[in-house]
Amino acid sequence: LAIADYTEAIRLEPQNARTLVSRGNALAEKGDRVLALADYGEAIRLDPNSAAARFNRGVLYKAMGDLDRAIDDFSATLQESPQHAGALNNRGLAYFEKKQIEAAIADFAAAIRIDPNYARAYNNRGNAWEAKGDRDRAIADYNRAILLDPGYADAHFNRAMARRRAGGLEGAIEDLDEAIRLDSTQAQYFNERGLAWRERGDLDKAIVDLTESIRLDANQAATFNNRGNAWEDKGERDRAIADYNEAIRLNPNYAPAYYNRAMSWRRKGDDERALSDYNETIRLDPKHAGAYSNRGIIWDDRGDRNRALEDFSRAIEIDPSFAAAYNNRANVLRARGEYEKALADYAQAISLRPDYALAYLNRAWALVLGGRDDEAIADATRAIAINPRYVAAYERRARIYEKLGERDKAVADFRKAVEIDPSYKPASDSLRRLGAGN
Repeated sequence: LAIADYTEAIRLEPQNARTLVSRGNALAEKGDRVLALADYGEAIRLDPNSAAARFNRGVLYKAMGDLDRAIDDFSATLQESPQHAGALNNRGLAYFEKKQIEAAIADFAAAIRIDPNYARAYNNRGNAWEAKGDRDRAIADYNRAILLDPGYADAHFNRAMARRRAGGLEGAIEDLDEAIRLDSTQAQYFNERGLAWRERGDLDKAIVDLTESIRLDANQAATFNNRGNAWEDKGERDRAIADYNEAIRLNPNYAPAYYNRAMSWRRKGDDERALSDYNETIRLDPKHAGAYSNRGIIWDDRGDRNRALEDFSRAIEIDPSFAAAYNNRANVLRARGEYEKALADYAQAISLRPDYALAYLNRAWALVLGGRDDEAIADATRAIAINPRYVAAYERRARIYEKLGERDKAVADFRKAVEIDPSYKPASDSLRRLGAGN
């Protein structure tokens, strides 16, 4: 029936609570929330035991973000109708939004006990398990939801997110493909698949999906930021910056876009703009360790070692597992002649990231400056073992060999560097200096 029909029915029978609930539902569907709430309230006044009025008003309160009132209404529904699985499921969703995860799981589980075929309750409980970090249980619940309802796009999407976080990138893409096949109107699905393609290194597919996500919803700053990252990965820096600009226009307080734009400016050689964006990132997100570390690199390049040390130390304070910040601080300490402190920081960087070739190579140089040439060769060799095409490591080891008078080994390493990168002048110039040609 149309709203006008319900209105006429209510005029003829104003004490009919069911008709008020029905008109409230029609008004809610139309978006007239205030009028819908009024109808539900009147229905409850006429029939305080109306589970339908309580439940539907609870759904509307939840949609409006008034979670406490929603929970009260769902609880009242359950008092009248203890087997109301929908009320349990929706109260669970309200608890989940309030981050009361245990209460949410209890309600979803109760809904499932009442209705073992309730696919949405399984999906919602999966989200709650995922929020607790119990990924195996989350995936098991998503599996069950999909088994019960193979056309449930959100369950495929949520399982994709869990699989991706668990490192199952290919399985995640398969689920995202299916979610999009089932519902191609969801911008979020395309955004997440775009991120998955980027993670896999398929940048063209990433950009296609992120562009489609933007077409479906052009108001999401995060999606423009994500596409900017893909353009940056492709080396199309101007397009990346254009997307970061749009992300910032949409949300001037979106720190990730400032941070990513700063890195693009830095790679373009525009340190002033990079510094400005790092400053803004830190203003918006004072615990952004990456912004402190990258700003410290700019200070170091400018010879302002005190500011550099402050920023690297702040980055480490925020994130004690940030290996690059230890490496960067060690570089400044080495330049100041504080070799033991530098070596301690390099050791910590390597402890955090045992495959950190750059830290091994930088420590090698600090060891040379400290007169520990044999240890320096060992570190340069380790850097090469980690990355056999690390040109700078061959060149650095060659210089140590040359210092030790081992000309043949030095020449071999310089030649290897040139073989990997014929344009690498430090090595080719050294070969000419040693009379070894190229």
